[in-house]
Amino acid sequence: MMSVVKAQEGHNATINLTAKANPDRISYRWTVGDNYLPRAIKADGGVLYFRDVRRIQAKTYRVQASNPLGTTETNVFLDVQCKRLCGKDLGRKPFERSLREGFYPIHANWCVSDPPNITVFYDQVLAQPGNDVHLECLVTGNPLPQEAFHWRRENVDYSDRASASNLTESGTLSYLSLYNVTTDESGVFECYVDNGIGEASAFIWLIVEQTDDSNSICVAEKPIMMGKAGRFSQESGSMAQLICQVRAAPNVTFYWTRENQRLEDNDKYDIDSNGVADVDRITWNSTLTIKEVDSTDHGEYVCVAQNVLGFAKFKFNLTVLCKSLPLNSTVLRWRVRHILIQGAEDENHYRSSSAPPDSPYGLKVLNISTNSVVLTWTPSFSGGMDQAFLVRYRVSGNQVAHVLELHPPNSTTYLIDQLRPKTTYFFQVRAYNDRGKSDYSPEQVQVTTLEGTSYFKLTLKHYWKYLLGVR
Repeated sequence: MMSVVKAQEGHNATINLTAKANPDRISYRWTVGDNYLPRAIKADGGVLYFRDVRRIQAKTYRVQASNPLGTTETNVFLDVQCKRLCGKDLGRKPFERSLREGFYPIHANWCVSDPPNITVFYDQVLAQPGNDVHLECLVTGNPLPQEAFHWRRENVDYSDRASASNLTESGTLSYLSLYNVTTDESGVFECYVDNGIGEASAFIWLIVEQTDDSNSICVAEKPIMMGKAGRFSQESGSMAQLICQVRAAPNVTFYWTRENQRLEDNDKYDIDSNGVADVDRITWNSTLTIKEVDSTDHGEYVCVAQNVLGFAKFKFNLTVLCKSLPLNSTVLRWRVRHILIQGAEDENHYRSSSAPPDSPYGLKVLNISTNSVVLTWTPSFSGGMDQAFLVRYRVSGNQVAHVLELHPPNSTTYLIDQLRPKTTYFFQVRAYNDRGKSDYSPEQVQVTTLEGTSYFKLTLKHYWKYLLGVR
């Protein structure tokens, strides 16, 4: 690594690279870049002298030392730093006037300083599990002490794993070295600098890939919907949006099909495939907008996500709901006849497109205590109507189940209390609307409450009993 000599702007500085040799008749040749030294810099053998050093003199200097037996050379970088701007010795007004008039007064006790500016050479890094990864950013500004540099990810500080900065003529290069990376380290890393004058940040996205054998796509995770591809309903005459969101790497492109025909932007459809979502660099999305839904839009839509290594498909089923009109309405009768002409099975197909909801999914446990469990789940297709939920649970080894009707009914997170300590329970959830009930969720979550006795009951009655000392 190149040697670095630090100096403070406005002060004198010395670079001493005196060589040792035998015989000791040594001659020196100093250069800066490919040029000879400017007159303002004095050389005496292996020593350079700077008077009132300026930031413009922050460069790489090369010295060549020779004796009758040979020649050697080395480089050194002069890092010119300055104190935080105060101007207390000359006063604020003279300083501001000098800036307006276009020159910078130099005083031994102060100098002009700059906030940091960061440049990254790449904004995305791909790696395989087990690889070593080195992230870097180039920083300019003055001063730039070592403690000004930081690396972090999702509020986790990686600064203790950062390599020592390497100073160059174009700025300060800061490194972060990660060894034997895993897919869990995929995410955004921030190069952050605070030099006391200002702050700056730049971001690099690390994508740790793995090969998914099921569809030959190289992904950070298997390309699945971020949410759930499934059934959706929309009222006739309104706008419908189908959102396809996947996690994959490298870059993903999308297209949409219906009845094996590729859809394009036109008066009917608007397809937005802007790519990277706001979450991270391995999340991609595409939105299909149907500008004005009518009965002919009822059916299946397919989103295809692909990159150079493979593709994945996700299906959406759109149910078109009729507007609320009396059945004997002349308009509705005309619309029903119009649909029958276009191939609808019967009049009831249009009269009521609503249906019972689909089963919720993603049932999981958020918290466990001695006498309570907190569950959460994700709603599925609502059947085109408002839906509510029921939770069923039973004790292990007992076939008698308890069913709870939730309040509020559309809750997707719920506390089940008054359970027994150190007891195993099985939980399921189902949805219902005015058209009927779904099946119970395919997941049957098994939970064992904690051991011990709890005097706290999450009801107002028990809370007051506890405060009053009533048992």
